Amino acid sequence: MSNTIKPLIVWDESELVDDELIERLQQQEEDIGSKIILGIDAQSEDDIRACIYEDSTFFQDQWEYMTDYLSEIMLKINPKGYECWMATVKGFGWRNSEGAKLFKAANSNELLSNVLPTYECTFHIFKEGDKLKIRNWHHDSPTGNEYYYISPIKACICCGEPVSINRKVYCDECKVNIE
Repeated sequence: MSNTIKPLIVWDESELVDDELIERLQQQEEDIGSKIILGIDAQSEDDIRACIYEDSTFFQDQWEYMTDYLSEIMLKINPKGYECWMATVKGFGWRNSEGAKLFKAANSNELLSNVLPTYECTFHIFKEGDKLKIRNWHHDSPTGNEYYYISPIKACICCGEPVSINRKVYCDECKVNIE
């Protein structure tokens, strides 16, 4: 028995295409059986796959489904609705860098754009308590050893910017301690 935790979200364009290909092939078989199309008019698997890859609406819809679900998860993690988050990264890029970032994100698109690189990525998102963990694959991290750990944090009551959390909660912008 495996102790592997399953991701809540998987974004992998090749898996999305494979799943859609299966659905379209099944639909084509049903259409042939119902004589909606003739067997001679059926598309090959390669033709259907190419159509899916060329269908930008397909990927936009899949992205929207995924980000809507991630936004729901963000609200469960952060029910008070703080829009401020802290992310740390380990194993970033080909140099395996580490770092941290404070940022604002009201929705999942903002969260992902603040955390992930701007090029094509495959990623898995996990929920660990009140945190998100993202395992990311891309051209500079082909083995998926890039991990992001994301937590909601409080905003400064004066300016609304994310606050640093060290020994005290401190706003770098206003130079005041919070709480």
